[in-house]
Amino acid sequence: MADAGERIVITCACGQKMKVPAEAAGKKFKCVKCGAVVTPPGGGAAAPATAPAAEPRPASRERVGQLLIKEGLITPQQLSEALDVQQRSGGKIIEILIRLEHLDKQALHGFLSKQPGVAAINLSRYTLEGDLVNLIPKELALREMVLPIDRLGKLLTVAMACPLDADTIAELQRITGLKVKAMLCKFDDIQEAVAKLYRERDASASHAFDHILARAHGPVTPAAPPAVAPAASAPTPSPPTAPPRSAPARPLTPELVEKFIAMAEDASVSTKDFARAATEESALAEVLLHAANSGLYGAAGKVRSPGMAIAVLGRDGIADLLRMAFQ
Repeated sequence: MADAGERIVITCACGQKMKVPAEAAGKKFKCVKCGAVVTPPGGGAAAPATAPAAEPRPASRERVGQLLIKEGLITPQQLSEALDVQQRSGGKIIEILIRLEHLDKQALHGFLSKQPGVAAINLSRYTLEGDLVNLIPKELALREMVLPIDRLGKLLTVAMACPLDADTIAELQRITGLKVKAMLCKFDDIQEAVAKLYRERDASASHAFDHILARAHGPVTPAAPPAVAPAASAPTPSPPTAPPRSAPARPLTPELVEKFIAMAEDASVSTKDFARAATEESALAEVLLHAANSGLYGAAGKVRSPGMAIAVLGRDGIADLLRMAFQ
């Protein structure tokens, strides 16, 4: 019999490896990479799991164009025409199909939102963080219609017009060195957001350059305003008292990450006890609050406690998040 707390490694059909409690034989786990359901074997060493046919992302087996034909959104002739344009001029096949008026944007969004493992967000409700823009080169973002929207540990969440584009996701992981999670957003929304975010980035860089150039020619000293004598009765204000410093948070070590993944997946641990443990570890509480308020769950800025974050994210979602971000 396995010791309490012992972990085994299970392997999904897509090749993703995951650590699970050794006593979890027969329990189902969702693959953090492809979304397939994986069941650990009963006892002994873990064997590769067989993913059901309905679960894997279709992008790994079929090109998006073929999927659109199968759905009846375009014809083989229209795809052939778009491929000819792509071969001559380059560009994304989806964008070319839309430009040729062979593919309707709304129909495309509806089709993609029904694909296994694809989650959609509304960029108009999302506050984009300017510092993330430096993770993805402007040329790549504009060419592939991809936008960095959140980072947590080793996990980078991006918005894409077509999250089934496995080639672009692989290129992003190679360039950033991070695991990439793609979220679906509307074609026009991401086109506008990408252009706006990188335009603001360029404007900010230009302003900083002008400031450096001005300093190189010497600082400009503004004329001093006329001195005003203070009133005799005015007391000298005392400097503000710095707030007391709280003890630094204990870092979220691999051991703690593994502990909280196990707690999240252990049905014998009540949600109340799990929330109490998360509250006591401020580093984990910060991670949960960041994720729950990130805008991906429609509760941006409204989640104020680890308990609320657990309710928003779900315990399975927290376990998946911790694996992708910190393991």
